[in-house]
Amino acid sequence: MIADAPERGSGPKVANRLPLRRLVGVLLALVVAALWTFYVVQPPGAAGPALGPSWQLGITIAAREHVQFGRDIVFTYGPLGYVLDGIAEPRLAASSIAIKLLLMLIVVIGAWSLFATSTSPLQRLAFAGALGVLSAPLPFDYLILLGTVALLARASRFPRCAPLIGVAVGVTALFGLLSKYTLAVDVLGAAAATWIVDLARGPLRRRRAALVAGSIAVTLTAVGTAAAMNLSPSAIADYLRGAAAISAGYSAAMTSDGPRSQVALALVVAAAILATGVAAWREGKPTLAPLAAVVLFSAWKHGFVRQDSHITLYFGTAAGLATMLFVAARRLPARVLGLGASMLAIAAFLFAFDSTRDSTAQLVTLDRIPIGARYVFSPIATQTRIAALIPEQLAPDALPPSLLVSIQRSTVDVLPSETSIVAANALHWDPLPVFQSYSAYTPFLDGLNRTALVERGAASILYDYAAAIDARYPLGEMPATMVEIACRYRAVSPALYHVGPSSYALLRRESANGCTTFAAADAVDVAVGRPTIVPAPRSAAEFIVARFALRPTAFTALATVLWRAPPAFLDVTFADRTTKRWRLVTGTAGDGMIVSPAPRNPAEAAAFFGGAALAPVRSVTISSRPGAYILDAVRFTRMDRSWRP
Repeated sequence: MIADAPERGSGPKVANRLPLRRLVGVLLALVVAALWTFYVVQPPGAAGPALGPSWQLGITIAAREHVQFGRDIVFTYGPLGYVLDGIAEPRLAASSIAIKLLLMLIVVIGAWSLFATSTSPLQRLAFAGALGVLSAPLPFDYLILLGTVALLARASRFPRCAPLIGVAVGVTALFGLLSKYTLAVDVLGAAAATWIVDLARGPLRRRRAALVAGSIAVTLTAVGTAAAMNLSPSAIADYLRGAAAISAGYSAAMTSDGPRSQVALALVVAAAILATGVAAWREGKPTLAPLAAVVLFSAWKHGFVRQDSHITLYFGTAAGLATMLFVAARRLPARVLGLGASMLAIAAFLFAFDSTRDSTAQLVTLDRIPIGARYVFSPIATQTRIAALIPEQLAPDALPPSLLVSIQRSTVDVLPSETSIVAANALHWDPLPVFQSYSAYTPFLDGLNRTALVERGAASILYDYAAAIDARYPLGEMPATMVEIACRYRAVSPALYHVGPSSYALLRRESANGCTTFAAADAVDVAVGRPTIVPAPRSAAEFIVARFALRPTAFTALATVLWRAPPAFLDVTFADRTTKRWRLVTGTAGDGMIVSPAPRNPAEAAAFFGGAALAPVRSVTISSRPGAYILDAVRFTRMDRSWRP
């Protein structure tokens, strides 16, 4: 009896340890989640000169002033875009931090749903390591996508959680639709890939779960969008139409080339991840392969349409996805493939980051934790401190006093992109709907700007002819709108105003009427790569507009869907035998583009808008890769500005 006493007493001790371990585990998980939240959720930056801060300023001002997105403003971002990429604005701080914390909760739950599975330490280490490396360099919307994908990767295993998963997908999709359209497409595409497979192949309980989750997600997205648009059918239609136009035109208009080695590496990484997905399918997890395929394709488009620093978006998404599949693997073949794919994807991301950014030392920056903590607990005070720095940071965009006096009482627009000038000088901003000219790359978007300019264009426009991105032809960005500007506005003087490194012409609206139009002879025997003779203007008051009936070949149309369109160029030969090459936006080539005179620099642009005679253009040539485009016709129109004094 005495010998048995210690054993009887040991039972309660073991039983008491289990709750304690669980409690410690829960507390540790909460601490890690909090630290990760502080690390990820960072305050917005201040405004500044240059293209990026300018559009960030624009979407923040639009949100603050409750501008109607889809009508008054159309851009890659919607009314909640300021949450992702806005500038510091104390009046928006509370809503911004609340939305970010809600989305971060979904990310944390998604990550925990995979990390807490019964996997090997190596699998957990790979997943945790990938999240740690990716959390700082990847934009917040990509972390939202990865967190949602993690939830979807486990959705089939937990049918009872279908309503919660549907809510999570609906919230992220709704936020994406109202902030950055592509996030909504990515989230809904990934969810659809998962649920369709469950509906087609799963047992009854999984089919019901997929149906429930999908219904909740779609309903939440639709109802939330309608509420955000004040339940107005026309406002909803306008918003969705603008979002579709922005998304549809991107792959053709915003292309940029890069090293083929990067493309090859991306394809090898994709092959390794898809092989892991197939192995998971053979383990009885059929949703993982299509889920991986959809997410990879979306990341491919985001990263390799503009093949510059954007490639880190692809490789970062691929690294997160590869480690998710590795965690989900159970049998040896899938684990081996998952480990190989994870190592390859992480190495590729590190290579891409190092080759496109300043240093890999920026990958892990622990000082983000105290910064994030202060922001989470005092968002308004934090944004107020940051906003106080804006005047100093906008100093390079201060206008000369003589220019400021002449425009400060009138409505002003700044083209093509330097919106920061508005904030730097407290101007009365009256922008066109697509307020960044380079984004008006479809006939619909160009038409929105043209209509707005005709009906209510700003009294003054500050125009930087040299600021067209990707060496585009400046008058070929939103060409129909530029024709109306040439007809209705006049340069105040031929002198340029120097603001920072840029030179601006001041254009002032002088007429509510457009130009007098005269038809000119259409070009004959036209083709891509063949010079087209341009009619000469008959006076300094006249300019020539060309409409190029340019269409992509079947190969180019397929390449645009799967990747990106080949670039096209406008080669201009002047009457004085000089030549110049510009990038051409093919989507709006038929809108009517000023081709003669074609200013060669900002000084000539100011002279053109002032009504001075310039060297006419002798011929123009559209050139591209063989077999990329077909030119069916070129129609010329004479535009006469003789109404001007």
